[in-house]
Amino acid sequence: MSEKIRVVIIEDSLDLRDILHKLFRYRAPDIEVVASVASGMEGIELTKEYQPDIVLMDINLPGLNGIELTKTIRQEVPSSEIILMSGQVGPEDVRRSRLAGARHLLVKPMDGDALISTIRTICKTTAAAE
Repeated sequence: MSEKIRVVIIEDSLDLRDILHKLFRYRAPDIEVVASVASGMEGIELTKEYQPDIVLMDINLPGLNGIELTKTIRQEVPSSEIILMSGQVGPEDVRRSRLAGARHLLVKPMDGDALISTIRTICKTTAAAE
């Protein structure tokens, strides 16, 4: 794949956003963060603007939570795949995230290599289905 995988990060923790930026910059040059924001409403607007391959977002955001945000983004930008992140994940969280349209739900703190692999796999699977 010659084009970069474009990612929008929606995460209220500035520290985690910075860590993710550094992770992709230094360990996955094929993944580019095109936008990074703290709130769901900004996230919707930037996702519509940038049309990323992946939206990586926290499930527990102030205002709109990640489940509601997933539903909205899937309607507004159906080409973007969504990966949710949460500090605690139970069976109900998995069920609700899948029903909303998320492709994956990761537990924080995440293993960087596993996150990179998940993003690449989702993009390859999506490209093969087109």
